[in-house]
Amino acid sequence: MDAIINRIKRHEGCRLRPYQDTLGFWTVGWGHKMESVSTCILSEGITQDDADHLLMVDIGIAERGVARLPVMVLNNCNDVRKGVLLEMIFQLGYAGVMKFKRMLRAIQNNDFERAANEMVFSLWHAQTPTRCQELSEIMRRG
Repeated sequence: MDAIINRIKRHEGCRLRPYQDTLGFWTVGWGHKMESVSTCILSEGITQDDADHLLMVDIGIAERGVARLPVMVLNNCNDVRKGVLLEMIFQLGYAGVMKFKRMLRAIQNNDFERAANEMVFSLWHAQTPTRCQELSEIMRRG
């Protein structure tokens, strides 16, 4: 899990003051999407401890999302590939990952080459190409 956390930190970066991400969502810390933004948080930001706490909360949410994936997806993934799915859920949310129907079907069929290609041929790749490319290669190689 430490490797996944470090990879998420590298991909997200940490910002203690809120900012709008590429899709216009208010975000703070290690990529934590804020449901609401108070004037206090906008002006003062959060502490590093707050950012680290939010990261662990968000990882817990992503872990629960992984557990909800179809059983045939989970059964065909080793821990490394499950880590890719966890990071995807961390970034895109469970509902967002469930939209990758062809990728999930390829995983169910043990076709990790196709699963990786489906990751790359997506809007997600256009939004965060470096992250998507890295994760697709991990999915491909396992």
